[in-house]
Amino acid sequence: MNYLLNALLFVSFTVTIATGILISREALPLLGITMARDRTLEFLHHQASDITVLLLGLHVAIHWSWIMGMLRRIIPVRRASRSVAVSRQMEGANQ
Repeated sequence: MNYLLNALLFVSFTVTIATGILISREALPLLGITMARDRTLEFLHHQASDITVLLLGLHVAIHWSWIMGMLRRIIPVRRASRSVAVSRQMEGANQ
Protein backbone atom coordinates (compact mmCIF):
# COMPACT_ATOMS: atom_id res chain seq x y z
CA MET A 1 0.00 0.00 0.00
CA ASN A 2 2.85 2.38 0.86
CA TYR A 3 4.52 1.86 -2.54
CA LEU A 4 1.24 2.51 -4.33
CA LEU A 5 0.62 5.67 -2.29
CA ASN A 6 4.16 6.93 -2.99
CA ALA A 7 3.79 6.20 -6.71
CA LEU A 8 0.48 8.04 -6.85
CA LEU A 9 1.99 10.97 -4.96
CA PHE A 10 4.88 11.08 -7.43
CA VAL A 11 2.54 11.09 -10.43
CA SER A 12 0.20 13.70 -8.96
CA PHE A 13 3.08 16.00 -7.94
CA THR A 14 4.65 15.61 -11.39
CA VAL A 15 1.40 16.41 -13.20
CA THR A 16 0.76 19.38 -10.90
CA ILE A 17 4.24 20.81 -11.48
CA ALA A 18 4.25 20.18 -15.24
CA THR A 19 0.81 21.67 -15.84
CA GLY A 20 1.64 24.56 -13.50
CA ILE A 21 4.66 25.42 -15.61
CA LEU A 22 2.68 25.06 -18.84
CA ILE A 23 -0.13 27.37 -17.69
CA SER A 24 2.23 29.85 -16.05
CA ARG A 25 2.11 33.38 -17.38
CA GLU A 26 5.66 34.01 -16.16
CA ALA A 27 7.78 30.85 -16.55
CA LEU A 28 7.40 30.03 -20.24
CA PRO A 29 7.46 33.61 -21.57
CA LEU A 30 10.64 34.12 -19.58
CA LEU A 31 12.13 31.32 -21.67
CA GLY A 32 10.72 32.78 -24.87
CA ILE A 33 7.99 30.15 -25.23
CA THR A 34 4.40 31.19 -25.80
CA MET A 35 1.39 28.92 -25.51
CA ALA A 36 -2.27 29.57 -26.11
CA ARG A 37 -4.46 29.65 -23.00
CA ASP A 38 -5.85 26.17 -22.53
CA ARG A 39 -8.66 25.49 -20.07
CA THR A 40 -7.94 21.77 -20.25
CA LEU A 41 -4.49 22.26 -18.76
CA GLU A 42 -5.91 24.52 -16.06
CA PHE A 43 -8.58 21.93 -15.22
CA LEU A 44 -5.98 19.14 -15.13
CA HIS A 45 -3.73 21.29 -12.92
CA HIS A 46 -6.50 21.96 -10.42
CA GLN A 47 -7.63 18.34 -10.33
CA ALA A 48 -4.07 17.06 -9.90
CA SER A 49 -3.38 19.54 -7.11
CA ASP A 50 -6.58 18.51 -5.29
CA ILE A 51 -5.61 14.85 -5.59
CA THR A 52 -2.09 15.68 -4.39
CA VAL A 53 -3.42 17.36 -1.25
CA LEU A 54 -5.70 14.38 -0.55
CA LEU A 55 -2.90 11.86 -1.06
CA LEU A 56 -0.51 13.93 1.03
CA GLY A 57 -3.02 13.98 3.89
CA LEU A 58 -3.39 10.20 3.62
CA HIS A 59 0.39 9.81 3.56
CA VAL A 60 0.78 11.90 6.72
CA ALA A 61 -2.05 10.00 8.44
CA ILE A 62 -0.48 6.62 7.65
CA HIS A 63 2.94 7.75 8.90
CA TRP A 64 1.71 9.80 11.87
CA SER A 65 3.21 7.57 14.57
CA TRP A 66 6.61 7.65 12.82
CA ILE A 67 6.42 11.44 12.46
CA MET A 68 5.59 11.90 16.14
CA GLY A 69 8.34 9.46 17.15
CA MET A 70 10.89 11.44 15.16
CA LEU A 71 9.69 14.72 16.63
CA ARG A 72 9.98 13.29 20.14
CA ARG A 73 13.50 12.15 19.35
CA ILE A 74 14.53 15.50 17.87
CA ILE A 75 12.73 17.71 20.40
CA PRO A 76 12.96 15.98 23.78
CA VAL A 77 10.28 16.99 26.25
CA ARG A 78 11.51 17.56 29.78
CA ARG A 79 9.19 16.06 32.30
CA ALA A 80 9.61 16.54 36.01
CA SER A 81 10.10 13.24 37.73
CA ARG A 82 7.21 12.01 39.83
CA SER A 83 9.16 12.39 43.08
CA VAL A 84 9.94 16.05 42.30
CA ALA A 85 6.30 16.75 41.50
CA VAL A 86 5.11 15.03 44.70
CA SER A 87 7.64 16.89 46.85
CA ARG A 88 6.54 20.22 45.35
CA GLN A 89 2.93 19.38 46.14
CA MET A 90 3.87 18.50 49.70
CA GLU A 91 5.75 21.78 50.13
CA GLY A 92 2.74 23.71 48.89
CA ALA A 93 0.42 21.84 51.28
CA ASN A 94 2.70 22.51 54.29
CA GLN A 95 2.73 26.27 53.74
